[in-house]
Amino acid sequence: MKLSALAGLASVAFVLILILRVDTEKPSDAGDVQLVTTEITALKIRRYNEIGALLEESQTDHLIQYDRDKKTFLTGVNVTQSSVDDDTWTLTAPDGIGSETDGSLELSGGVNIVNGKSVAIATDTMLITSDDRIAKSKGEVVLTTQNSETKADGLTIDLGMNTAILTGNVNTEYRSDRAP
Repeated sequence: MKLSALAGLASVAFVLILILRVDTEKPSDAGDVQLVTTEITALKIRRYNEIGALLEESQTDHLIQYDRDKKTFLTGVNVTQSSVDDDTWTLTAPDGIGSETDGSLELSGGVNIVNGKSVAIATDTMLITSDDRIAKSKGEVVLTTQNSETKADGLTIDLGMNTAILTGNVNTEYRSDRAP
């Protein structure tokens, strides 16, 4: 009986020594590993202008920001912007990077853009600046309507004024849905 009591006491003393030792150790350096400061799942944001009209509605499936990083990483991004004439531009992409420095959002991984029901635009990457509400593509753009397909080297959209300008080489092919 005395032996088991001594063994139990020794075990408790050993555990206390381990706890005290671990508790007094300095944290180890994490090296290149970045700590997460913010992580949000299923985020929906609405922005309004000075008179209360909806300017933008944004959604993302997942948002993460790391310690000491001015960028926010997003997945499953959907941005809808309203224009002066109550039309909307909807930009969707698998990935995005938001910048606190300049208030921009870079969509990537294949961006799909819709304006109304008859125009669809696809590009690899789009950069949206929130201050002036301008979106610019970084790479080839394909604009598709019911009767045509237009390819261009670039695209600039003024989301507020509801205008789009194709830049660089622009080539349009018209399709006829009539059988010969």
